[in-house]
Amino acid sequence: MKHRRYFLLMAILFLIQCTGCTPRTKSATKTLFAMDTVMTLTAYGAHAEEAITVAAEKLFELDRLLSVTRTDSEISRLNAAGGEAVTLSPEVYNLIAAAVAYSEEFYGYYDLTVKPLVEAWGFYDDDYSVPDAQELRALLETVDFHNVVLEEAYNVHLLHDAQLDLGGIAKGYAAELVRAIFEDHQIEGAVLDLGGNVLTMGEKADGTPWRVAVRSPFQPDEQLCILSVPEKALVTSGSYQRFFEAEGVRYHHILDPVTGAPADSDLLSVTVITEDAAYADALSTALFVMGYDQAVDYWREHGNFEAVFVRQTGEVSCTPSVLAWVEVVDFEITAVE
Repeated sequence: MKHRRYFLLMAILFLIQCTGCTPRTKSATKTLFAMDTVMTLTAYGAHAEEAITVAAEKLFELDRLLSVTRTDSEISRLNAAGGEAVTLSPEVYNLIAAAVAYSEEFYGYYDLTVKPLVEAWGFYDDDYSVPDAQELRALLETVDFHNVVLEEAYNVHLLHDAQLDLGGIAKGYAAELVRAIFEDHQIEGAVLDLGGNVLTMGEKADGTPWRVAVRSPFQPDEQLCILSVPEKALVTSGSYQRFFEAEGVRYHHILDPVTGAPADSDLLSVTVITEDAAYADALSTALFVMGYDQAVDYWREHGNFEAVFVRQTGEVSCTPSVLAWVEVVDFEITAVE
């Protein structure tokens, strides 16, 4: 199964990289492993190779800074500080500040302090277990973004045994930092795939939009559809991405910060399409936890993103603008109203 998924990833990357570019257009591509996932960066422009090199170094740096499983990372140092203030690098501080803001915006559906829950379910080391109700209640006492105190001079301290896990936003934030690097290097067009978090910049060398495959949660080795998108970030959250089974019950990795358990959602996956990759990352998690009806209501109220929703019933729907981007579809997709 891992080999099949690898070949699907390579096929998707080939699809989003194909450009029909002219020999005069310089290009560079790099595949690397960072932040616990395979990443591929492709850029077009006179300084493409330099931009790719700088971007890769930044991604490796973020991996060292943000990993919750590396004892020498800044996040681990903060989590181990016992409530004492810790001085962080500006990038980590700014990421935490953004995660706090999204935790407030998506209150009850996304929270950056879920590390004790993720650890209890075994999703860090694949040593899975099902916590009992008493253990979850005790852990939930520590899950509250209000326990994250942001101070001047990039100092942060955590109250009441709070512990941070920035996995729900880190790759989106990383994509935005890579975007800034590419802009500094005057990149004409680019596509970033940071483990399923896709960000497109500009257009392909032939002047056409990028084509991005959305994976099917029914058959993860197959595509749900192909979208021809302008400059956008596309992030998918789904219960099919990581899970385990115990006594005939499937438990997925997207945890509800209110119950402490895998979100009891009627969605199999939600793909968010918007301008900002960090926002898309946090929003896709929050919408999944909300479930279909509340997620659609949130879109109706805010309207600052597009989305593809896949329900457990097998129904696939999207916000109306997405239909104009669909080039290839392997499942029937209807527009929400």
